[in-house]
Amino acid sequence: MEVVAQLIVLLSAAAAATLNCSISKSHDGSFRYQISEKPSSLKCTTSWEYRNGTVIVDIRKKSDISLVMNHTLHSVDLKDCKDFLLYKRECNGVQVEASCSVNCSLFVVKSHPPSRVCLSLNICTDTVTAGVSAAAVVTVLLLLLFLLWLVRKWRSGGCRSAQELYAPPSEQEQVQIEMEGKGTIKTVIVQ
Repeated sequence: MEVVAQLIVLLSAAAAATLNCSISKSHDGSFRYQISEKPSSLKCTTSWEYRNGTVIVDIRKKSDISLVMNHTLHSVDLKDCKDFLLYKRECNGVQVEASCSVNCSLFVVKSHPPSRVCLSLNICTDTVTAGVSAAAVVTVLLLLLFLLWLVRKWRSGGCRSAQELYAPPSEQEQVQIEMEGKGTIKTVIVQ
């Protein structure tokens, strides 16, 4: 019997060596601390503690309601990120522990002052530069549209109104011009 108890202790110690903790941020802003291996029995007792030993969730389902949103035998969902939590589990007299460490500042979304315009998380500029850039883009587009209009007008034959105003002189007008040049004035009859 003593050999069996030692074997259980050794197996539990091996399990503790492979017990890992993962931390993830949910869409609702909560943080899930989860142990890689579920307890082998529902009769196991589990708890989550701060570094100083303060228990936030224990086996009696008592929890710090200002912090804990949900918990199971192998995970806990918290309203805020905590840099360190200790998970303790006892099954059949064998206790195993896993520490969960995370840099909570990695989960914080960097906010930008309202005087900045951000095109993405990495590309930001001040409002004056953004306004000048937008005005320059609009100006360039308007100039391109104007040039396109001019090219189309030129290719279609130019300005039609100038062609309509000018007409070569008729024969009668030509005779009058020639006569005026010789000094003889001839009356032109316009029909």
